[in-house]
Amino acid sequence: MSDISTEYSNSQLIKSSDLTSQFSEDENEDIRSQNDNLSDEDLLNIFSTNENSPKNEEEKVDEIKLYFNSKIQKEEKKIDNQKQIESTPKKSIFKINVSSPSLNESTLLTKKRRGRQTSNKNGKAHDKNSTDNLLRKIQVHYMTFIICFINEILNQLNYQQTFLKLDYEYKKNVSKKFSDLLKNKNLSDIICNKISNKYKKEDINKNKIIYEQIKDDLIFKNLFKENYLEFFKNIYYKSVNKINLIKYGLNKEIILPKNKVKMFKDLIEEKTEEDEDYIKNLHLCVAQNYLPKNTFLMY
Repeated sequence: MSDISTEYSNSQLIKSSDLTSQFSEDENEDIRSQNDNLSDEDLLNIFSTNENSPKNEEEKVDEIKLYFNSKIQKEEKKIDNQKQIESTPKKSIFKINVSSPSLNESTLLTKKRRGRQTSNKNGKAHDKNSTDNLLRKIQVHYMTFIICFINEILNQLNYQQTFLKLDYEYKKNVSKKFSDLLKNKNLSDIICNKISNKYKKEDINKNKIIYEQIKDDLIFKNLFKENYLEFFKNIYYKSVNKINLIKYGLNKEIILPKNKVKMFKDLIEEKTEEDEDYIKNLHLCVAQNYLPKNTFLMY
């Protein structure tokens, strides 16, 4: 008789289990939610009136304790999870101040690039976004512009002289000492340097010879006095191809052909959309090294 009773009881448990598995997850969630909302008094009443609960009083008490302990543990777990969320550090959002005193590697916008990258002694990647390479790119381009700009004026005013490109070793020097010296120089100091070694048959002082030939002409006399840094800000960086020479003593407007005289805007336009970070870094480099008292950027 005992075996039959046990078998019947097990059969009822299996049926009950099958029924439970048929509930949807939403239904189970509703049931759990309803139980959580019951008061402690209601729960005691349920335990005391439940026909299937153990007849033994000690077993009743144990079952009630077990339920309440489980409920307390759930509440403690919720509190612990909330504390963990609140203690998780949040990401800080910041803006780059372009008028800060210096441009360093942490200021630059960088992204992981394909291929091999060199590293400096500090372990940082040294690529085209490095400060020295950005400054070198701008400085070389600007010095080339100076020569092309002057040559275009010579051409449109029907002069026969033409200045030659400067030596790359001179243009690429971006040491702190050299860069500071450049800011106090005039255009005449720049163009009179050694010419490129590509001109095998030319005198290395060819540009200085040409300068001596035209330095007393009113227009070029005034032009050659232009400060290196001011000329960068007012002509090269603004990238306006229409120039009036009235400042230099001649009320004549000239158009700088884009294919011959490349300004800062042209340097930027040479880059593709894939180089968006690089373009922004070029602007930041200009702001720090050529426009330290300005926050105006061209992008």
